[in-house]
Amino acid sequence: MRSRQLEHYPTPTARARHLGVVVVVTISVYYALYLKGSVAPQIIDEYDMSLGFYVSISILGSLLGSGAALAAALADRIGRTGLMIYGSLFVALMTLLVTPNMPTKQLFLAADVTVSATTGVVLVASTALIRDFAPQLTRAVAMTTWNLGPILGSLLVSSVASRTLDAHPDWRFQYTVCGIVGLSTALLGLLALRELSPGLRAQVLHSADDAAAAEARAAGTTGLPERGAWRVLMTPRIILPTIGIGLFLVFYFTRLGFWVIFFVTTHGFTGAQANGLSNWWWATSAVTLVAMGALADGLGIRKPLMLVGAIGSIIALSVFGNLAAASDTSYRTFVLAIIPAAFFGVTTSGMWITAFSEAVEEIAPQLVATGMALYGWIVRLVAAGTFLAVLLAVPAASILADHGARVAGVSQQYATPLAQLQRAGGTVEKLTAALAATGADRLRGSERAQAQRDLEAAQRAQGYAAQQIPTDDLAYLTAHGADVAQAAADTSDQWESWWRVCLVMQLLFLPTIWLLPGHWFRRRAPAPIAEPAPA
Repeated sequence: MRSRQLEHYPTPTARARHLGVVVVVTISVYYALYLKGSVAPQIIDEYDMSLGFYVSISILGSLLGSGAALAAALADRIGRTGLMIYGSLFVALMTLLVTPNMPTKQLFLAADVTVSATTGVVLVASTALIRDFAPQLTRAVAMTTWNLGPILGSLLVSSVASRTLDAHPDWRFQYTVCGIVGLSTALLGLLALRELSPGLRAQVLHSADDAAAAEARAAGTTGLPERGAWRVLMTPRIILPTIGIGLFLVFYFTRLGFWVIFFVTTHGFTGAQANGLSNWWWATSAVTLVAMGALADGLGIRKPLMLVGAIGSIIALSVFGNLAAASDTSYRTFVLAIIPAAFFGVTTSGMWITAFSEAVEEIAPQLVATGMALYGWIVRLVAAGTFLAVLLAVPAASILADHGARVAGVSQQYATPLAQLQRAGGTVEKLTAALAATGADRLRGSERAQAQRDLEAAQRAQGYAAQQIPTDDLAYLTAHGADVAQAAADTSDQWESWWRVCLVMQLLFLPTIWLLPGHWFRRRAPAPIAEPAPA
């Protein structure tokens, strides 16, 4: 899209405008990507999905999204804006018109994973655009502002759901709202978004004062990477930190896929309450990102804040895991635990993406989109692995999600006849055993006759109670009631073990911080001197 290319570095006002458009479009794409999690119980119920099938949608979406993200490295050759604008438009149309109208769960899966794959392309292009318009001295503010995309996208998901689900219980309403928002932002991008020419985006700017020198260096060059140039990024300095942040985000991916299911099935919260807890997480994250971006640029450092954030996140996750294991933890207590976890977690991720963009620049500035594609590829593979691992590590969640609601509904609706059936069944079992006894315990004479009459009365009571419950409901309760009861007893311990896994993953992230570029102390991070323009 040559007509969208800028041959001169934009003024600060124009640059801020372009960055703002990128962030707005990114928010709407994340809104669509995370939408189904807010209405997971309703989708599972309507399409009669098992939790395993539902999670397979996220697994396949992450896998396809990882491949699409890798393919988006083409943005270094063909540009960023086309991929972002038309990709976001496609996502919006799918969300509004296609996905919520799929007649079967298989077609719903196909539509949803198509959206996930498309977002993989859009998000690589958006991170590359943010870097292009952000000199290093203001990079943290720019990248943390971009990080508002998943944060505010998720906040939109939970805010709209928590405020409208009670009034609009049909989950398709959420898709309608999201689709309209997406179309509006895609149109904004179509009208307002521009990008740097290949020669300009291949330059490294320490500050906006370097613009003239960068334009002089870019003159007469294509700025396009040679074929196969991506191999220079296949280095431990790039790959290991990317794997590290993927491991750190295992808890984040668990929240995305299972947050509502966890609180509904384990703590008995409503869907609106679970989304309300997400509101606290995302609101805290949004405020933190803005503050930490400004602090990091003011101090000229990234890694110390990243380390503090990671250590704080590990401590906060430990506290959350202990509270989550207690069945009597209140909503308010969860809020108090979520705020510090969000604060430290997003501090870490915001500083990481800033330092990573500078790590790619340090090696090959013309391959920024390729570096971001590697990041998107690896992180989405970790996300797919996380979704699968949760299914294996917390099998009780599948049983409760698949059968818990109906078992609870039947048990509540027919509580009286079920109690009568249970008492009569116990009596029948006891008298049958007594009548079958032999030897010294054998009933004789009048005792045996009375036991036989009592057994017949208990069997009649048992039959009468069973008649009060629809056959299908009784059969369902008989088939799944015991499993649901056992899952309810096991779920807390299984989730507690999984939170420990998340904790270990965050610990493994810590050593990778040292592989990223940047100083540890402010006195060692002076503002770089701009390179002089060639004569």
